[in-house]
Amino acid sequence: MEVSIQEIINYSSDGYSIIFETRFGGGRGVWNGEEPKLKQKYFIEFELPETLHWGKEITLSKDTECAIREMNDSLKITGRLESSYEDGSCVIRMDESIFLIETTGVPLPVTSFIDILVHKLILYDINL
Repeated sequence: MEVSIQEIINYSSDGYSIIFETRFGGGRGVWNGEEPKLKQKYFIEFELPETLHWGKEITLSKDTECAIREMNDSLKITGRLESSYEDGSCVIRMDESIFLIETTGVPLPVTSFIDILVHKLILYDINL
């Protein structure tokens, strides 16, 4: 997924706390790697480091378009459930981009649009 770095808030042992923007929206995240350059575009992968629970952090979306929005101290990511596996891992699609999440509980049907509420999002530059 392509992102643009809008602001670098601070640096900690976890990485650079940043504000990013995508064509789906944007929010706060943690940049893993060398210090990013402001306003530069990067191709990244998302990591959601927490296990998410169906019916709690993951719910059926009323929207049918992908989006990333800030909500208080969290990010709300809307995407389409591409696949789910018995071990709880699921693939989420946001148009041409996909990312993996770890879940517990009973998943919604594949192809459902879902809302994912996360407290931490890690971004990795994949150097494309």
